Amino acid sequence: MTSLKAETLASIVVALPSFLTAVLSAKVAASRRSQADQMLRTLKEETELADALPEGSVAQQVLRQHADFAAPLYVRMRVADALIKVDKTGIILGIILITIGAGLAWFLIAKGGWLLWLTPVPLAFLLFGIVGFFYELSGGKHGDKIRKELAGESPGGTEPTGSPA
Repeated sequence: MTSLKAETLASIVVALPSFLTAVLSAKVAASRRSQADQMLRTLKEETELADALPEGSVAQQVLRQHADFAAPLYVRMRVADALIKVDKTGIILGIILITIGAGLAWFLIAKGGWLLWLTPVPLAFLLFGIVGFFYELSGGKHGDKIRKELAGESPGGTEPTGSPA
C-alpha cells in the first residue's frame, strides 16, 4: 500500500475546505429558495382545499384565514431574497481563512512535538472563517437590516401574533 506524498496531502488539505465551502454555499442558497417555494405550495394547496369545501363552513373559513395571514409572509420572504445582496468579498475571505487554518493545522500536526501547542492558532482561523463565511452567505449586515425592516411590517397593518388557526 502506498502512502500519500506530502505534496499530495497538502494539496488535498488546501483544496478540501474550498470545495466544501462551495458545496455548502450552494446548499444554503437552495435551502432559502426551497423554504419560500414550500410556503407557496402550501398556500396553493390550502386555497384549493378551501375552494373544495362547502361555502361558509368553519374549515373553509380557517383555511382562508390562514392563507390571508401566510400570503404576506410569503411575499416578504421573496422580497428579502430579492433584496439581500451576498458580499462575495466576505465569502472569499472566509474561504481563505478556512484554507489557512486547515493548512496550518495540517502542518502543525504533521510536524508534531512542541508545535502541537500552537494548534489553537489555526483553530481560530477555522472558527472565524466558518462563522464569517456563513454570516456573509446569509447576507451579512445588509441581510440583517433588510430582515429587520421586513419583520417590522405586518400583514393588514396589525402585528402578527401567530397563526389564526
